[in-house]
Amino acid sequence: MTTESTTIEAPSTAATPISERSIQLLESMISSGQDLCDAAGITRENLEALYQVGHSYYLAGDYPNAETIFASLCLYNTRNVRNWLALGAARQAQGHFEAAAGVFNFAQLLDLEDPEPVVKTSECYLAAGEIAKAADSLETLREMTENKSSLAELHDFAVLLLNEIRSTNV
Repeated sequence: MTTESTTIEAPSTAATPISERSIQLLESMISSGQDLCDAAGITRENLEALYQVGHSYYLAGDYPNAETIFASLCLYNTRNVRNWLALGAARQAQGHFEAAAGVFNFAQLLDLEDPEPVVKTSECYLAAGEIAKAADSLETLREMTENKSSLAELHDFAVLLLNEIRSTNV
């Protein structure tokens, strides 16, 4: 009986070198405040068309494909809050509440005046059973809507939910 020996080699752990052109492109993007779409020459019209495809997937209930499209848009057009809200919504619709909350938190950082990401973050934390995190988000919402007549209903909503959370977690 003969036994054959097979040698298995481990894959190389050496990093693939980044080309000089790639480094120049990244440096240029960083120094000029560009998004990847600008550096790659992707037009706003193309980004909008891609968003519409993702939106169609979302409306059809195909949340994984919508998530893929919106994640790509977030990569190529990082500063667009709408893309991050759409990505968060696709994750939320799939029940990935923690991941969606993280996306909504990032969206909030892009526009500190917009209460929508905070509302969505609160929803996700509540759905995930993360009551303390939900209360923190609702407190942020309460603070950002305080004394703003155009956001009075949202302020009242935040106060109502905060009171409910506090009364049940005493």
